[in-house]
Amino acid sequence: MDEIIAAVLKRLQARMESRGQVDLAHDGKLEERTLLHHQRVEVTGLTQSQLNELTERIEGPLVTWFDRAVAYGCDMTVVTDMCVNQQWNPVMILAWPFTFKDKQGRKVYSFKERIISASAIRTCNKESVILIFRGQRFTALGLDELRDRQLVCVEGTKRYADW
Repeated sequence: MDEIIAAVLKRLQARMESRGQVDLAHDGKLEERTLLHHQRVEVTGLTQSQLNELTERIEGPLVTWFDRAVAYGCDMTVVTDMCVNQQWNPVMILAWPFTFKDKQGRKVYSFKERIISASAIRTCNKESVILIFRGQRFTALGLDELRDRQLVCVEGTKRYADW
């Protein structure tokens, strides 16, 4: 019995230390095995239409695989094949417990609050992107912090009131 427990613990430790990568632009294989064998998974090459699938939770292999990743407790990093633009929906960043990055490797943040404070801005890495809803605003100190951290702010087309 102790041998079985030791083998399971060894396998779990190996999973926690390993990283997997899925490139949707080239092979596009969304295998469950990737989620079972790797704690940290980086998904690259997401297109705008695939981001829309995630935002709207359109049933299909992509959303099902991402739901499994959440269920298996994977630390997911989603890297798109484009820069952050107005077509991106902040709801996607807030709804999925993943790290989103654009093609330049900049981390993308979004906030629930209508007025974004300086303390919220301080949680962002330098030279990242903040994707806001139409109608969201920053406090005066938040704007100063935005400039100091060299953050790019992109306003999406989705209105804050509609969310």
